Order: sequence, then C-alpha cells, then structure tokens
Amino acid sequence: MGSGTQRGVGSGTRRRVGSGTRRRVGSGTRRRVGSDNRAVWQGTPSCLAGYPELSGRVPRVVWQGTPSSLTGSGCLKFGSVSEGGWNPTPTFTSSLPPNISQLSKLESFCEDSFTGAILSSLLKIPSLTDISLDCNHHNNLLGIENISMLPNLQSFSIHHNNYNKVGLVDLNVFSSLRKLKRLYISGIPISTANITSHSDFPSHLFELRLLDCNLTEFPYFIRNGRSLHSLAFSNNKIKGQVPNWLWRLPELLAVDLSRNSLSGFNGSLKVSLESKVLNVDLRSNAFQGPLFIPSMFLLFFDGSKNNFTGEIPQSICGRSLYVLDLSDNNLHGSIPWCLETQMGSLTALNLRNNSLSGSLPDIFMNAKKLGSLDVSHNRMEGKLPSSLIGCSALEFLNVGSNGIDDIFPFQLNSLQKLQVLVLRSNKFHGKLHNDDGFYVGFPQLKIIDVSHI
Repeated sequence: MGSGTQRGVGSGTRRRVGSGTRRRVGSGTRRRVGSDNRAVWQGTPSCLAGYPELSGRVPRVVWQGTPSSLTGSGCLKFGSVSEGGWNPTPTFTSSLPPNISQLSKLESFCEDSFTGAILSSLLKIPSLTDISLDCNHHNNLLGIENISMLPNLQSFSIHHNNYNKVGLVDLNVFSSLRKLKRLYISGIPISTANITSHSDFPSHLFELRLLDCNLTEFPYFIRNGRSLHSLAFSNNKIKGQVPNWLWRLPELLAVDLSRNSLSGFNGSLKVSLESKVLNVDLRSNAFQGPLFIPSMFLLFFDGSKNNFTGEIPQSICGRSLYVLDLSDNNLHGSIPWCLETQMGSLTALNLRNNSLSGSLPDIFMNAKKLGSLDVSHNRMEGKLPSSLIGCSALEFLNVGSNGIDDIFPFQLNSLQKLQVLVLRSNKFHGKLHNDDGFYVGFPQLKIIDVSHI
C-alpha cells in the first residue's frame, strides 16, 4: 500500500493508515502501522488474529471510530499468540482510550500491561461480566471503590506483585454485586472491617481467593458463604484457630489455608459428617496437637510443615485420596496398615521428616498409580516390603535416613518408570550387582543414592 491508500475498519468507517506505509506478510517482517501510532508488528501470522509478537503502543486505529467488530465483541484480551498457544506477555504500554465506553457489548476484559487508571476506565462499560487484571504492572486502583457500577460483573481477578505500592482495599465494595460468583485478589492489602456479621456477603460467591492480602484474622464473614465451593487464604498472617463451622459450609469443596500462622482447630477433632470438602491445604502453618481430618470425602490433603503430633489417625483411611502429604511434622508411631485401602488411588505419599517407627508396611501391591513415595528421615526399621514391585507407576522412592536393614532391592528393577532411588543412611548391605556381575533392569533410573553420612 502506498500513500493515500484507504482501508475500511469496521462497518462504515474508513481510515488512512499512515502516509507511505509499507506492508508485507512474511517471516521476520517488521511492519510499522502508522508513523504516529508507534506500534511494531513482528513475525509471521499464524492466523488472522495472531502474530507471534506485538509490542509498543496500541495503534489508534484500533480504538478510534469504535468499529462495529468491537462494539459487538464478547472478549477483549491482549497478549501474544505463538506456536505454544496464548502468551500474556506484557508488551503493550498504552493507556485505555477515553472512548472505550463505546464498546457497549464488551463482556470480558483481560490485560496484563496497560498503564493508567484501568479500573476507572472499565467502569464505563456496564456490560462487563469478567475482568482480569492479573500480573498487571500499574499501581493505580482508582475506581475500585465504585466497582458497584458494574452490576453484571460475575468474575473479578486482580493481582499485584508488590502490595506496598497500592493502597488498602475495602472488601465491602464488592458486597453489592449480586451476580458476582468469583473474586480473586492477590498481592493487594485488603480490609474486612466494614463487613458486618449481618451482611449477606459473600452468600452469592462461588469462589473466594484472597492471597497475600495481609489478612491477620480469620475472615468470619464467610460463615454466610452458603454457595462457596472454593476458598483460599494462602500466604497471609492469619493466627489463632480455624472455626469448626468452616467444614460445615454446605457447598464447600476446596480449602487452602497454607502459609499462615494458624495454630489449631475449634470444636471436635472428629470427622465432620456434614462436610463435603475434597481438597485441604494446611501446609506451612503452626498447627499443634493431633492431626485433624475434616472430611470423609478427602481427595487431597497437605498438612506438611506444621507441628502435628501423635499417630497418623485411622480416620485417614477409607478415603479415595490421591495426594497425602504429612511431611515435616512430629508424628510418631507406625504407618497404619489401613492405608492399603488408599493404594488404588494414591499418586503421592509423603511422610518425610517425622518420628515414625516400625517397618514400612507391606501394603503396596495395588498401588498402580503411586508415582512418589517418601518416608525418609524417620525411624523406620526392618526390610523393604516385597509389595513395592506393585508400584508400576513409581518414579521417585526415598527411604533415606532410617534404620532399614536389608540387601540392595534388585526386585525393584522391574519398575519401568523409576527414576530416583534414595537408600542413603540406612543399614543396606551386600552387593550392588547380581551374582552374574551384571547390573540389569532399572531402565529409567537417573539417580541412585546409597551413600552413608
């Protein structure tokens, strides 16, 4: 195209694209679209809408005139498209234009690099149902106090990697959004002081995730969360007790309280028959006393890096667990034989760094899905169980730093996927090869540690 070429952008709109602009489609081609728009388009197009890399300022041709193709758009998302799929690379540096409100049918806005008062601009588009400002690079949250101007909002997600640069956000500003189903705030300090016990917030929420938000108290307002399916308060400063009513929320399926300073549980430590919770993450807290199993339907349980004491309770058995991590605690006693009932579903079992004793029970013959087993740094004795050959999916086995007294486990050479075998600091003895002198099997083994320290 040469000087004076005109292109139609949207219905009824004709725009001049830069005097003397040259355009080619080819690998590695660099194309300047309009000398005043400063947008560089690079690479080979993989489809009509996707170039591997877009950088610079968004061309004014995108915004001006508000083409009909955008006013009818359901989603506006910025990033880049490559052979690996969508990549939300922060390449654009523009602010949103003042006439963005003309995108009157826009439902979803996802961005990671625009500058300026993003939220205050989006408040002019009441049709929005989904806003994602994850990994944004601006510090301006101006307008969040007026988020109620978006009555159709169903999902709101915002992330900041340095909350010292943003102000305190009153969580109560979201309470009037009756259609809001998902609220995800990360890296931004929030206050719950204005949410009273009589408020019905967040009764309409399906998912609530407040990560790294400088919370210091357990947010008791969620007691009214009758629709909550997923709840996450990870990486805050919450102390004290977990209330027993939490496990009785009627629709709750997933709870993440990891990386706080919680120390215990209110109420009975018996399994709640009312609980439907499937996934529980309690790692990296200050929990003490007996291990608490909150639900009889658990699929995932991580209680690692706490100070749980006592024996592994029998209540952990009879579930369909696929991950059980109780590492880095002060549990003692033997590994319960009833865990055999879990072996048909378990993919990972981590009991590392406790004070467990006795022999590793012979419970693994049906552990066809078990990919990782770690019982290192305990007080285990006896021999390795012969049923370990049943762990056909096993990739990682660590029994190091125990008192196991056995010969080298040649029988494990039938495990076709085993990559890491750690036997260090035990009482293993004998030869490291078969009687014929050949070291056979272990087709995928990459690391073997038989050292003694």
